[in-house]
Amino acid sequence: MIKKLSQGHSLVIVIRISAVLMKI
Repeated sequence: MIKKLSQGHSLVIVIRISAVLMKI
């Protein structure tokens, strides 16, 4: 379950980074 949570957080982080790159 911990691994799944880590993957979920990583996905959210990637989405946020992508959003920041889109703003730039």
